[in-house]
Amino acid sequence: MKKKSELTISKILIMFYSSLLLIMTSYAWMTYNPVIYGKKAGLIFTEEDDGFGDALQVTDKNLDAKLLIFNEETKEYEKRTEINSSLKGIVPNDTVNYKLDLTNISDAMVVCDILFYGITTNNPNLFSYLFAGLNDIEYTRNGEIVQVNNVPSLFCEPIDDITESFEGIYSYILVKSVPIPAKTNVVLDCFFYFDREATLEATADAYMDINKIILSI
Repeated sequence: MKKKSELTISKILIMFYSSLLLIMTSYAWMTYNPVIYGKKAGLIFTEEDDGFGDALQVTDKNLDAKLLIFNEETKEYEKRTEINSSLKGIVPNDTVNYKLDLTNISDAMVVCDILFYGITTNNPNLFSYLFAGLNDIEYTRNGEIVQVNNVPSLFCEPIDDITESFEGIYSYILVKSVPIPAKTNVVLDCFFYFDREATLEATADAYMDINKIILSI
């Protein structure tokens, strides 16, 4: 009788832990975000230091990365670690130009997506009027131009195709499948454009902050 009782208790415990595992697995699947998770963050430009050293973090040592913002006063691109200050106070028909300068120092090809993460705004209407674009993409190796297949197309698109990662926090894929051959530098000439048709009623006092620009591999 004792053995039968112990066997029954064992069965109940097995059923309990199996049910618990099923619930935890289901919850993990529901909260899974394919835009952010499941990919390796190659580089992170962030406005804040967070106590981990330089605000520009390159977590893949095979990549060298720079964020360059165009200075309207000097008419030159300057190395920066954030882009938000350039997006403050923009008005309809303004353009903010910046470059992503990436160098693959490894002996193997890298293919990556570039995305904005941790986007916050006080007015989501802004997403319909703010365009993200790619003016040009240039590859060089030892100063010589390199021809690369499957280069992303040039574009200018409103960033309304945006993903809400968490409540009030968004992410946006700027460009997918950027190939960077071994020992090659690629410069993406990018921009934001604030639609000249934007109305005061729709975008008054609107702002957008980008916490991170992530190269995911």
